[in-house]
Amino acid sequence: MYLYINNLNPGKIILAILNGAPEKKQKWFNFPVADDRDKNILYFIDKIFKKEKRKSTDLRGIIVINGPGAFTSIRIALSITNILAWTLKIPAVGVSFKKNASDKILAREGVKKISYRKIGDLVLPFYGKKPNITKPKK
Repeated sequence: MYLYINNLNPGKIILAILNGAPEKKQKWFNFPVADDRDKNILYFIDKIFKKEKRKSTDLRGIIVINGPGAFTSIRIALSITNILAWTLKIPAVGVSFKKNASDKILAREGVKKISYRKIGDLVLPFYGKKPNITKPKK
């Protein structure tokens, strides 16, 4: 079983449990969220695991959208992904968001790529542009 994470969409987090190639075995979840969406990712992962009667030890890998998108959202999703993958000793892979690609297409791409990843390889961010760092507001 693979876990798919996409938190780059405004107003929602998309998670999926991918059980194999046939799309009938995939379970997709859309969670509407407010501005503080990133701190809810672990809560939603736990929620779908309980609903589907799954354990973290059932995971064989994690697929995450690693950009481009909001810097904070990317960093939080990759931190969670890399920590879970390291703790569970499973591979993780990043897939770059493509404008006209659906989450199912991106997940399929991730499943193909994950077999080439080694356990312990970090998923790195793809920001798509240089950061816009401003002075703090006083």
